[in-house]
Amino acid sequence: MKKCLPVVLLLAFLCLGCQEQAPPPPPTPPPAPEKTAEKIKEEFMVALAPMQGLVADPPVGGFSDDMKKKVIEDLKKARTANQTSVNAPQALEMVTREIETIISTARDRKRWRLVMGAIEAYEVMSPGTTKMNRLKDRAKLYLSRPTVTVKGFVDDKETKDTFVFLEVTLHPSEEVNSIQVRIGEEFFGVRLLDIVGNKKGVQLEYLAIPGDTWDVMTGRS
Repeated sequence: MKKCLPVVLLLAFLCLGCQEQAPPPPPTPPPAPEKTAEKIKEEFMVALAPMQGLVADPPVGGFSDDMKKKVIEDLKKARTANQTSVNAPQALEMVTREIETIISTARDRKRWRLVMGAIEAYEVMSPGTTKMNRLKDRAKLYLSRPTVTVKGFVDDKETKDTFVFLEVTLHPSEEVNSIQVRIGEEFFGVRLLDIVGNKKGVQLEYLAIPGDTWDVMTGRS
Protein backbone atom coordinates (compact mmCIF):
# COMPACT_ATOMS: atom_id res chain seq x y z
CA MET A 1 0.00 0.00 0.00
CA LYS A 2 2.87 2.37 0.80
CA LYS A 3 4.41 1.63 -2.63
CA CYS A 4 1.16 2.60 -4.43
CA LEU A 5 0.71 5.91 -2.66
CA PRO A 6 3.48 7.82 -4.54
CA VAL A 7 2.06 6.58 -7.84
CA VAL A 8 -1.42 7.77 -6.98
CA LEU A 9 -0.09 11.15 -5.88
CA LEU A 10 1.90 11.47 -9.11
CA LEU A 11 -1.15 10.69 -11.25
CA ALA A 12 -3.24 13.19 -9.30
CA PHE A 13 -0.53 15.84 -9.76
CA LEU A 14 -0.35 15.17 -13.52
CA CYS A 15 -4.13 15.41 -13.87
CA LEU A 16 -4.14 18.66 -11.94
CA GLY A 17 -1.42 19.97 -14.22
CA CYS A 18 -3.46 19.07 -17.31
CA GLN A 19 -6.45 20.89 -15.92
CA GLU A 20 -4.37 23.98 -15.17
CA GLN A 21 -2.93 24.02 -18.71
CA ALA A 22 -6.34 23.83 -20.52
CA PRO A 23 -6.85 26.97 -22.64
CA PRO A 24 -9.47 29.45 -21.43
CA PRO A 25 -12.72 29.64 -23.40
CA PRO A 26 -12.76 32.26 -26.17
CA PRO A 27 -14.14 35.63 -25.13
CA THR A 28 -17.77 36.34 -25.99
CA PRO A 29 -17.86 38.69 -28.99
CA PRO A 30 -19.40 42.09 -28.27
CA PRO A 31 -22.91 42.62 -29.66
CA ALA A 32 -23.09 44.18 -33.11
CA PRO A 33 -23.66 47.92 -32.97
CA GLU A 34 -27.23 49.06 -33.58
CA LYS A 35 -27.91 50.30 -37.09
CA THR A 36 -28.76 53.96 -37.22
CA ALA A 37 -32.16 55.13 -38.45
CA GLU A 38 -30.49 56.57 -41.54
CA LYS A 39 -28.84 53.23 -42.32
CA ILE A 40 -32.15 51.39 -41.98
CA LYS A 41 -33.83 54.02 -44.15
CA GLU A 42 -31.25 53.38 -46.88
CA GLU A 43 -32.30 49.71 -47.03
CA PHE A 44 -35.91 50.70 -47.55
CA MET A 45 -35.01 53.33 -50.12
CA VAL A 46 -33.22 50.72 -52.24
CA ALA A 47 -36.50 48.82 -52.39
CA LEU A 48 -38.43 52.00 -53.13
CA ALA A 49 -36.06 53.30 -55.83
CA PRO A 50 -38.13 52.10 -58.86
CA MET A 51 -41.16 54.09 -57.72
CA GLN A 52 -39.06 57.13 -56.94
CA GLY A 53 -37.66 57.01 -60.45
CA LEU A 54 -41.17 57.28 -61.86
CA VAL A 55 -41.77 60.67 -60.20
CA ALA A 56 -38.35 62.02 -61.11
CA ASP A 57 -38.06 64.78 -63.68
CA PRO A 58 -37.91 63.33 -66.26
CA PRO A 59 -39.43 60.01 -65.17
CA VAL A 60 -37.21 56.92 -65.33
CA GLY A 61 -38.91 53.85 -66.82
CA GLY A 62 -42.56 52.82 -66.74
CA PHE A 63 -44.82 51.36 -64.07
CA SER A 64 -45.94 47.74 -64.22
CA ASP A 65 -47.58 45.17 -61.98
CA ASP A 66 -44.28 43.27 -61.77
CA MET A 67 -42.52 46.41 -60.56
CA LYS A 68 -45.17 47.01 -57.92
CA LYS A 69 -44.97 43.39 -56.75
CA LYS A 70 -41.16 43.55 -56.36
CA VAL A 71 -41.24 46.87 -54.50
CA ILE A 72 -43.86 45.54 -52.07
CA GLU A 73 -41.94 42.30 -51.49
CA ASP A 74 -38.63 44.13 -50.92
CA LEU A 75 -40.24 46.57 -48.48
CA LYS A 76 -41.70 43.66 -46.50
CA LYS A 77 -38.29 41.95 -46.37
CA ALA A 78 -36.60 45.13 -45.16
CA ARG A 79 -39.27 45.62 -42.51
CA THR A 80 -38.88 42.04 -41.24
CA ALA A 81 -35.08 42.31 -41.18
CA ASN A 82 -35.17 45.48 -39.06
CA GLN A 83 -38.22 44.92 -36.88
CA THR A 84 -36.21 44.38 -33.68
CA SER A 85 -33.96 47.41 -34.12
CA VAL A 86 -34.48 50.20 -31.63
CA ASN A 87 -34.10 52.71 -34.47
CA ALA A 88 -36.64 51.02 -36.75
CA PRO A 89 -39.63 53.22 -35.75
CA GLN A 90 -37.73 56.39 -36.64
CA ALA A 91 -36.60 54.89 -39.95
CA LEU A 92 -40.14 53.76 -40.80
CA GLU A 93 -41.42 57.27 -40.18
CA MET A 94 -38.82 58.75 -42.54
CA VAL A 95 -39.57 56.21 -45.28
CA THR A 96 -43.30 56.77 -44.90
CA ARG A 97 -42.79 60.49 -45.58
CA GLU A 98 -40.87 59.61 -48.75
CA ILE A 99 -43.75 57.43 -49.92
CA GLU A 100 -46.23 60.22 -49.19
CA THR A 101 -44.21 62.44 -51.54
CA ILE A 102 -44.40 59.80 -54.28
CA ILE A 103 -48.15 59.49 -53.79
CA SER A 104 -48.82 63.24 -53.92
CA THR A 105 -46.59 63.75 -56.98
CA ALA A 106 -48.21 60.85 -58.84
CA ARG A 107 -51.66 62.19 -57.91
CA ASP A 108 -50.83 65.67 -59.23
CA ARG A 109 -49.65 64.11 -62.50
CA LYS A 110 -52.78 61.90 -62.66
CA ARG A 111 -50.70 58.72 -62.74
CA TRP A 112 -53.36 56.69 -60.97
CA ARG A 113 -51.80 53.24 -61.36
CA LEU A 114 -48.68 54.57 -59.66
CA VAL A 115 -50.83 56.22 -56.97
CA MET A 116 -52.41 52.84 -56.20
CA GLY A 117 -49.05 51.06 -56.13
CA ALA A 118 -47.52 53.69 -53.84
CA ILE A 119 -50.51 53.50 -51.50
CA GLU A 120 -49.94 49.73 -51.22
CA ALA A 121 -46.32 50.48 -50.31
CA TYR A 122 -47.54 53.02 -47.75
CA GLU A 123 -49.78 50.38 -46.18
CA VAL A 124 -46.79 48.04 -45.80
CA MET A 125 -45.05 50.71 -43.74
CA SER A 126 -48.18 51.67 -41.78
CA PRO A 127 -50.38 48.56 -41.42
CA GLY A 128 -53.98 49.31 -40.53
CA THR A 129 -53.78 52.94 -41.58
CA THR A 130 -56.88 54.62 -43.02
CA LYS A 131 -55.17 57.86 -44.01
CA MET A 132 -55.10 57.04 -47.72
CA ASN A 133 -58.57 55.49 -48.01
CA ARG A 134 -60.24 58.44 -49.77
CA LEU A 135 -57.43 58.84 -52.27
CA LYS A 136 -57.37 55.08 -52.79
CA ASP A 137 -61.08 55.08 -53.63
CA ARG A 138 -60.56 57.97 -56.04
CA ALA A 139 -57.68 56.17 -57.74
CA LYS A 140 -59.89 53.08 -58.15
CA LEU A 141 -62.52 55.22 -59.91
CA TYR A 142 -59.97 56.65 -62.30
CA LEU A 143 -58.54 53.22 -63.04
CA SER A 144 -62.07 52.04 -63.84
CA ARG A 145 -62.65 54.89 -66.31
CA PRO A 146 -63.17 53.47 -69.82
CA THR A 147 -60.50 54.02 -72.44
CA VAL A 148 -62.02 55.74 -75.46
CA THR A 149 -60.65 55.90 -79.00
CA VAL A 150 -62.23 58.08 -81.69
CA LYS A 151 -62.61 56.15 -84.95
CA GLY A 152 -64.45 58.71 -87.07
CA PHE A 153 -67.44 61.02 -87.65
CA VAL A 154 -70.53 60.81 -89.83
CA ASP A 155 -72.98 63.68 -90.47
CA ASP A 156 -76.68 62.95 -90.80
CA LYS A 157 -77.82 65.44 -93.44
CA GLU A 158 -81.47 65.08 -92.55
CA THR A 159 -81.22 65.58 -88.79
CA LYS A 160 -78.05 67.70 -88.91
CA ASP A 161 -76.64 65.45 -86.18
CA THR A 162 -73.06 64.27 -86.14
CA PHE A 163 -72.47 60.71 -85.05
CA VAL A 164 -69.12 59.86 -83.48
CA PHE A 165 -67.79 56.34 -83.90
CA LEU A 166 -65.97 55.24 -80.76
CA GLU A 167 -64.10 52.20 -79.52
CA VAL A 168 -64.57 51.83 -75.78
CA THR A 169 -62.46 49.53 -73.62
CA LEU A 170 -63.91 48.75 -70.19
CA HIS A 171 -61.74 48.21 -67.11
CA PRO A 172 -60.83 45.90 -65.48
CA SER A 173 -62.57 43.45 -67.83
CA GLU A 174 -60.79 44.83 -70.95
CA GLU A 175 -64.01 44.25 -72.90
CA VAL A 176 -63.99 46.26 -76.16
CA ASN A 177 -67.17 47.83 -77.57
CA SER A 178 -67.71 49.71 -80.84
CA ILE A 179 -70.48 52.29 -80.59
CA GLN A 180 -71.79 55.47 -82.21
CA VAL A 181 -73.06 58.41 -80.14
CA ARG A 182 -74.18 61.99 -80.51
CA ILE A 183 -73.43 65.03 -78.37
CA GLY A 184 -75.13 64.73 -74.99
CA GLU A 185 -75.51 60.95 -75.05
CA GLU A 186 -74.12 58.70 -72.33
CA PHE A 187 -72.32 55.38 -72.65
CA PHE A 188 -70.60 53.14 -70.09
CA GLY A 189 -70.59 55.88 -67.46
CA VAL A 190 -69.27 58.52 -69.86
CA ARG A 191 -71.04 61.46 -71.57
CA LEU A 192 -70.07 62.94 -74.94
CA LEU A 193 -69.96 66.67 -74.21
CA ASP A 194 -68.76 68.14 -77.46
CA ILE A 195 -66.77 67.72 -80.66
CA VAL A 196 -63.35 69.35 -80.57
CA GLY A 197 -62.43 71.64 -83.45
CA ASN A 198 -63.28 70.58 -86.97
CA LYS A 199 -63.89 66.97 -85.95
CA LYS A 200 -60.38 66.65 -84.53
CA GLY A 201 -61.61 64.84 -81.45
CA VAL A 202 -64.18 64.84 -78.67
CA GLN A 203 -64.62 66.14 -75.14
CA LEU A 204 -65.85 63.56 -72.63
CA GLU A 205 -67.11 63.62 -69.04
CA TYR A 206 -66.60 60.77 -66.59
CA LEU A 207 -69.88 60.61 -64.68
CA ALA A 208 -68.42 58.75 -61.67
CA ILE A 209 -66.37 61.86 -60.84
CA PRO A 210 -68.49 65.00 -61.43
CA GLY A 211 -66.59 67.64 -63.37
CA ASP A 212 -63.91 65.25 -64.59
CA THR A 213 -63.56 65.93 -68.31
CA TRP A 214 -60.93 65.06 -70.87
CA ASP A 215 -60.32 65.39 -74.59
CA VAL A 216 -59.63 62.49 -76.92
CA MET A 217 -58.20 63.26 -80.33
CA THR A 218 -59.06 61.16 -83.36
CA GLY A 219 -57.05 57.94 -83.45
CA ARG A 220 -55.78 58.39 -79.87
CA SER A 221 -56.94 57.05 -76.51
